[in-house]
Amino acid sequence: MGVILLFALFFFAPGVPEDRAHAYSVSCWNAGIGCVSNTGYSGRSVWGYPVDGQGNNCTNYAAYRLSKNGAANPGNLGNAGDWATNARAKGFRVDSTPKVGSIAQWSSTSSYAPGSGHVAYVEAVNGSTISLSDSNYKLTARSRGGSSRWTVTRGEGQYPNAFLHIKDVPTSSGSNPTGALDIASSPSPGSVRVAGWAFDRDSARTSIRIHVYIGGKAGTSAEGHDIGPANGKRTDVDRIHKVGSNHGFDKRISTKRVGSMPVCVYAINVGSGRNKLLACKQVTIRRPDASPTFPMLSGRDYNGDGRDDLAVLYRYGSMDTGINVFPGTASGLGSSILRPWRDKVSWAWDNSK
Repeated sequence: MGVILLFALFFFAPGVPEDRAHAYSVSCWNAGIGCVSNTGYSGRSVWGYPVDGQGNNCTNYAAYRLSKNGAANPGNLGNAGDWATNARAKGFRVDSTPKVGSIAQWSSTSSYAPGSGHVAYVEAVNGSTISLSDSNYKLTARSRGGSSRWTVTRGEGQYPNAFLHIKDVPTSSGSNPTGALDIASSPSPGSVRVAGWAFDRDSARTSIRIHVYIGGKAGTSAEGHDIGPANGKRTDVDRIHKVGSNHGFDKRISTKRVGSMPVCVYAINVGSGRNKLLACKQVTIRRPDASPTFPMLSGRDYNGDGRDDLAVLYRYGSMDTGINVFPGTASGLGSSILRPWRDKVSWAWDNSK
């Protein structure tokens, strides 16, 4: 019985590279399932594939993603290194062309995953570069195990040997991004906040970049900003569109523009297609005030010593305000005492007492 269990464990466990080379780019690694949990993967067994103590196994994760894409259980495909041969024998197309939703496979004789091979899920295809997610069974104390997200380019030593097309994700060639601008505001002088979501069906689980133009649309004299990828968590987007939850953005931008003007936000296209204008919204941006002003003077006994004191309230912008109090003495006014304070709504003179 012990021999059978040991054989089953070896047979289903994926190849786990001991030292992944640095030629490719790893965007996420986690000892548990943290890098793939956003897909809904919980580490439970799917179609009979076992998992390690952290819920990881490359074949089990691949089976989960296929089932989520709507694939019926094709029957046991064996060890990761045998998936290409066994899938082809069952009538599935196996070739060298990656597609979103296909399963990347490394043979047991590959330099990347020698021994038992490896499988990963293809998240995106951008020319000769593919984005992958995977889950690795921790076989020994030396094995890295864990979950990861990474990219690799054709010609690199870590590039897969084959791609299995069991249940690819349908894509519309040349589709433009989809998204929405939920918020465009100016929360403080000299700043703009934009928030919303966006994705591109051509690479549905990739976090695409967002560009913001203050003062008009792209191609005009507007002030442009690249605020990076829309990779914030938006479970509501995944619930409706089934594209993963990593498509939100919420950024504050410093700007030299002031007054009422349009703020236009674009989702940047992946692959063929065009960038998408999500919306232009009118925003009033207040001017930062870097010069001190002295709007209020007051003379009274502030410290209770029976002598009149002089207080000067001054302001640097709307959020840096203080008061200089010059205490009265027998010979006049003493040295000032600076008392800064801050209030999110307004500056109350009585707060300085």
